[in-house]
Amino acid sequence: YHPLARRKKFFEVFGVDTVLDIGANSGQYGLELREIGFSGRIVSFEPLDEAFAALKTNAAQDEAWDIYHCALGDSDGSGEINISENLVSSSIMEMLPAHEEAAQASSYVGQQSIDIQKLDSIRAKVCKDSKNIYAKIDVQGFEMQVLAGAQDCLDLIDTIQLEISLTPLYEGAPDFMTLDAALQDKGYELIAVEPAYSDPETARMLQIDGTYHRY
Repeated sequence: YHPLARRKKFFEVFGVDTVLDIGANSGQYGLELREIGFSGRIVSFEPLDEAFAALKTNAAQDEAWDIYHCALGDSDGSGEINISENLVSSSIMEMLPAHEEAAQASSYVGQQSIDIQKLDSIRAKVCKDSKNIYAKIDVQGFEMQVLAGAQDCLDLIDTIQLEISLTPLYEGAPDFMTLDAALQDKGYELIAVEPAYSDPETARMLQIDGTYHRY
């Protein structure tokens, strides 16, 4: 019943050999996977300079952990990302007041130019020799763009875990119904839901982690 125990079981049942860590921050998700015994390949994507430096350090001694200094999206090019004070809330999207009110340390403090690539454009490198890919997407409202740029890769991605907002937190970000419909349209089923973030003052759940699998 513990989220990590459930994730470990999913990896075993689905035969996951590669994890795409999209929106890696400093690599905490990858480190967590190693702690629960996952020994397969991890491919992490992180556009922020400061977070990428920490990610590089965490992945340095792991031969099965590849890192890319870019964001994933629906086109190849460049863009601007808003840097939040806590780093983890940084987003290409504009933050809405509900987010700042619930987490004051999430306020934007600057911007950075970043590289953006479609997953489809680097499929040969990222998905090489992979048979069962698990994609974790934590991109602060940019989920639909990531999925749009991965259409040719979805045949290899059996399972997708992504952060979903129940309350609008970023301007133009998809809500639960939109993301759920898009994934169902591609043949994925919702198989797990876990709390992600709640307003500390009201206890209202603002975000969840949803895991989808295509059988």
